[in-house]
Amino acid sequence: MRILFGPSNDHRQTPDPAPSGAYEWWYFDALSEDRRFAVVAIFFLGSPMTPYYKAAVDGKNPDPIDWCGVFFTLHENIRGKWKERAYAYNLYHGGEFHADRPHVTVGDSHMTYDGVGTWTVSLHERGLWRTKVRAELRFTMPTASAALPSDNKAGREAEHAWICVAPVCAFEGQVQVNAQSVSFNGAGYHDHNFGRVPLGDVAAWYWARAELRCSDGAVRTAILYYLASNSGPKPEVTALIFDAEGNGVSFSDTVRGTESSPTTNAYGLMHPTVVTAESEQSSPNIALHAVFSAPNGAFSEGPFYRRLPVELTASAEPKWTGVGTGIGEVFVPPRLCGPIASRAMWSRMRRRSIRRP
Repeated sequence: MRILFGPSNDHRQTPDPAPSGAYEWWYFDALSEDRRFAVVAIFFLGSPMTPYYKAAVDGKNPDPIDWCGVFFTLHENIRGKWKERAYAYNLYHGGEFHADRPHVTVGDSHMTYDGVGTWTVSLHERGLWRTKVRAELRFTMPTASAALPSDNKAGREAEHAWICVAPVCAFEGQVQVNAQSVSFNGAGYHDHNFGRVPLGDVAAWYWARAELRCSDGAVRTAILYYLASNSGPKPEVTALIFDAEGNGVSFSDTVRGTESSPTTNAYGLMHPTVVTAESEQSSPNIALHAVFSAPNGAFSEGPFYRRLPVELTASAEPKWTGVGTGIGEVFVPPRLCGPIASRAMWSRMRRRSIRRP
């Protein structure tokens, strides 16, 4: 996997029209300050988490521009349980993807970047159950934010690339579902991924991010990316910690990753509940500990994917420790290929026509 950092790298990496089998997505999430609301928005060019992916691995040649998509979900914590308030996952034939700047339009929704630190996500989508979802979301990086330098993995050729664009954002948003509307502020996050299916070398990945309240009084953000490969005995582990201004320090190449306490969801997806990363050659000793468990409800469930609240603990012993609740995901690409996964995907998404003026 290729790893890049910072908005200076957040431009289109896949040419338009993209080659067959290519994909790209722009991901945004946020948690409200009171941890009552959680929101996720994603724009897709080529949708690897759909039957499009299955067609590609079956040796067909789907055109990514025919599989553009918009995903959106809003969850609310009601009396300790996460409940879905809004959901839309729509696929379209076509979209606009600018090669010179982060600007995407799919259907009636779009994402723009002002060039100085603010992303605006405007959504106008139809939900599964005759609902209409409108959302205006803003993600703004701290003024003094300094992007991490790319590490030595950035120069390698890889089938999949992850750009940690804006790990620390101030978020403000308004979501309207039919006649009901909610507004909230909180901590946001944005990344950008691209590559080519079938992600054949990826056995599974586990990703988590959370804002932490630390023992020294500081607020930090931690990100854990744990990628298990089919071709190597050791996982590829990336663990990052950022301060409140977005300045961060990446772990060295000597990061030890472990996974334990397996669990299985209702769709038969087995994954570890606990994923950890620990630096082997640093002082202070830095460690991340993520718990992928959803006793109070997950945000998304399926036979190959889960998005769920994550409890994340970070420490830089003996200087500080920090804990926080964030958002995490489990993705097992090999489980995409099968009739159960295919039916599950189609039950939660819709093909839409682009409305013309």
